[in-house]
Amino acid sequence: MEVLTTRGLTKTYRGKDVVNSVDMHVEKGDIYGFIGKNGAGKTTLMKMVCGLTRPSQGGFTLFGSDDLGAGRKKIGCVIEQPALYPGMTARENLIYYSKMQGCEKTTDVDAMLNLVGLPDTNKKKSKKFSLGMKQRLSIAIALLGDPEFLVLDEPMNGLDPAGIREIRELLLGLHAKRQLTILMSSHILGELGKIATKYGIINSGVMVEEFSAEDLENRVKHYLHITVNDCEKAQRVLADKCNIRECRILEDQSLGVYEQIENAALINQALVQNDVLVSRLVSEGQDMEMYFVKRMGGY
Repeated sequence: MEVLTTRGLTKTYRGKDVVNSVDMHVEKGDIYGFIGKNGAGKTTLMKMVCGLTRPSQGGFTLFGSDDLGAGRKKIGCVIEQPALYPGMTARENLIYYSKMQGCEKTTDVDAMLNLVGLPDTNKKKSKKFSLGMKQRLSIAIALLGDPEFLVLDEPMNGLDPAGIREIRELLLGLHAKRQLTILMSSHILGELGKIATKYGIINSGVMVEEFSAEDLENRVKHYLHITVNDCEKAQRVLADKCNIRECRILEDQSLGVYEQIENAALINQALVQNDVLVSRLVSEGQDMEMYFVKRMGGY
């Protein structure tokens, strides 16, 4: 089931389409990494989904339904800066928001603080929290009401490496324990690669593409690109002489070898000694972050 499906979703400010006819598909169980430069439209799209601003055109469904009011009751969100009361403790913030949402009788505050890794804050006011602690408390507030879908805008932004790791582990734990579907934007592309199961890239308000983590792995995978006179014979030679099975014929009728790429010289030798002419052999592939940067429109 698709938790979120947008159809031509558009938001126009002062004559400019900040979000421009976006089709997005977030399926149940996804950890969806939403990627784009500052000003690309990520936050605006999330605000529309969460009911914080209205679309100019297009629309979307939540949990397969056009009843957005019912669907939003199943969403927890943290958009832009954490909305905390600085003079309150973590416990007081949770109690306050529980009452605001009408769920204070069903909220185990201590269990929630333990869940997000804030069990021992006691009387410490949230204004004295580190940014990582504030992010975790904001996520705890978003989890009030036991949502099925979590929408997080840059939850790792500004954190040090330890804080980033803590948020990553928290989100992975929530995904596993509560079967949450998560839509999150982030500039920290390397971290997204450790958590996301699906990606969407937006550039200047336009959805460039969506793809799975498996698709991404194949796209950035390093391989030996070999031009030979007979691809099928080369495949047989590499299987027989080098025990290479992950080898396929590419669209340009060259060969892609995806294992033992550190043995390029031996691979070349095996081909030549078995009467396969090699006119080109190079290592290709790219860094994941560079792939994203190119798809977002470059630097």
